[in-house]
Parts: sequence; C-alpha cells; structure tokens
Amino acid sequence: MVSTGYLGCVSRRDALRILGVCTASAALSLRSMAFAQSESTGLSAIGYRRISYDVHDLAISQNFYARLLGLKVAFEDDQRCVLEFGDPVNALYLRKLKTADSKARLINFAFSVADYDSSRVEAELARRGLSPRPDGKYAWAVRDPNGITLHICSEREEFDEAQGVNKPPGFSTPSLFQALAVSYTVIRTDEISKSRDFYISLLGMKKVYEDDSQCFLAFGPADNH
Repeated sequence: MVSTGYLGCVSRRDALRILGVCTASAALSLRSMAFAQSESTGLSAIGYRRISYDVHDLAISQNFYARLLGLKVAFEDDQRCVLEFGDPVNALYLRKLKTADSKARLINFAFSVADYDSSRVEAELARRGLSPRPDGKYAWAVRDPNGITLHICSEREEFDEAQGVNKPPGFSTPSLFQALAVSYTVIRTDEISKSRDFYISLLGMKKVYEDDSQCFLAFGPADNH
C-alpha cells in the first residue's frame, strides 16, 4: 500500500496510474442546466489540461507526485502548488485546505480545446446559458450538471512570470516513472444521461460504452476518457 498523505492509502497499482489516475468525485446532487443537446458543438476537447485538489499538506502531496511520477514544480506559494508533466503540458493543482478538519477533495478539472480563441469560447458557453467566468487569459470556467467547476482552456496555458517559481530542495531527484498525460476521470452522478449529454454536446466527446450504471466518453487523439 502507498500513503498519499491526503487521499489515504491506495494500492501501488492504482498509485502508478495516477494521472492515469481515476479521480473520483463524491456523489453530488445534480443541478439544473440549460444546454442544447441536439445542436452541434463549436468546441472539441483534445485533452486534459489540469485537475485540482484541495489537500491537507502541500509539501507531502507535492513530494509524493513529484518523486513518484516525475512531475515538475511550475509554481508554488504557501497556498498552492502547480505540478506539470507531458507534452502538451498537463497540470496537477494542489491547494491547501481552508480548515484542518476539511476533507481532501476534487475541486475542478479542465479540458483543452482545439483552435482555442477566447472570444469564440466565451460566446459558445454564453449561448448555452452556462454563464462563463474568466479564469486568467487562457480559460473560461463554468459548472457542469453535477456542480463541478469545469475549465475550458487553450492547449498551452501560461503562468504570470511575476509570480515567480520557488522550487524546494530535493525535487531534482529522478523518478523511475514519468507521467505523460491524464488518462481518465470518474464522476459519480445521480443521473448519468444528463452528464453524458452535457459533455457530448459541449465538447464533442464520443460515447464508447454505456450500460445502466456507467457511461464512458472518449475524446482527443490520445483517446482520453
């Protein structure tokens, strides 16, 4: 067993699939969403951009992912750490929990879309009644039907250089493994069909499997799910 420091203990096999990891959100009640399921999408997801967690201990969590999977520190301060990997770049955002008794949890995740244009993406999200909110210069944020924050991003996001980077000692230690990309995310939902149609309609995902308890959607040249 491997201790993550904030996700509890997981099997080594599962740990080695991290980011390839199954990022499971807790069961969430569905929120009503207005979107056109039958209309063709103006956006096409080509890959994951990032996944964000709130964690108990930034240093322990950062050390775990950096040493196990060779993730590189792109930015950190006393509240947040950004770890990057792959090409095009994927990222893992770790944020410090606001209170010590809070539970570590998935906060949001992001998809990069083909031919990203900020004005075009904003217009498409607004057309669907999703009330997009700007997230820096390279992304827009909306809510999916489960209430999870979803970011629609350019393929390559950039950090403000003025923020600087503070790389802690010891993080140059090479890892036996090297993460290449996020493989899949799992969302537990009260109503699969509503979430399925949302992602198919908004981001052009393709259904590859469905039964009465689960549905798999694929997207991007790497066949993410």
